[in-house]
Amino acid sequence: MIARDGWSRLAKASFNIGTRLPADSAELSARLLAWTQSFSYERKLDGSDFISLPGAFASRTGDCDSRALLLVTVLNELGVDAILLVSPEYSHALAAIDCPGKGARYAFGGKEYLIADTTAKVDIGLIAGDMADPSKWFAVSFYAFPHADQK
Repeated sequence: MIARDGWSRLAKASFNIGTRLPADSAELSARLLAWTQSFSYERKLDGSDFISLPGAFASRTGDCDSRALLLVTVLNELGVDAILLVSPEYSHALAAIDCPGKGARYAFGGKEYLIADTTAKVDIGLIAGDMADPSKWFAVSFYAFPHADQK
């Protein structure tokens, strides 16, 4: 529901961002990752733990799941296949992007997605060693890019 709501409400902003950034999926992804990494870390502890995507976009704040879902949503709006990775064991969320590049990848739907951690100021493809076990993560993809795993 949060992704569906954010999708339509971020369409114009995503388009505007896309006109100012390179069309190359790797460069676009790296630039948008750096942008979300520059946000202030904020976590709401009362009620819902999630900041709305337009709210995160406008305030440049959010925790790992808000930032990762925002990055996935904007990339999907710009035509880049990206998924959300969630780990209850690590209490963390990441984005994963179908783009060229070196580094840690996550296999899903016949593709190898490059890891993008929105809260650590690291390059795309890097993940902390103590969170690198792929079996501890599960993927969430959205309707922009249906995958064989969703059937």
